Amino acid sequence: ITLTYPRLSENERTRLIILEPGEPTDELRCHLKHICSLQDHDYEALSYAWGVESLEHTIQCSGMKIQITANLDDALRQLRYPDRPRLLWVDAISINQDDLAERSRQVRIMREIYTNAAQVVIWLGPAAE
Repeated sequence: ITLTYPRLSENERTRLIILEPGEPTDELRCHLKHICSLQDHDYEALSYAWGVESLEHTIQCSGMKIQITANLDDALRQLRYPDRPRLLWVDAISINQDDLAERSRQVRIMREIYTNAAQVVIWLGPAAE
């Protein structure tokens, strides 16, 4: 599947994801939301370890299938609400990882992204058995 991320326009700062509700075993689904001002949105920023894992899981996002790591898959499954959407900033999805120029621009505003989040959710991984 060819990814076709909609480009950020000149006045758009970044993308947030609207994580659709579901149970932990349901397919992961989200929609991209382009935003012009980080201050105008009540979102949460997700911080997690990318690790050296391969991109072996997928999330359906605005008609695209985006490859994600097992750790991010676990995080999103545990963090999504069963009954309502959740507005998040997630680097692996909010940033077009195949666009080096966009990645560079987004890295430069990461402090602003995390500072303006209603809260930062830190995912340390699944609970140990």
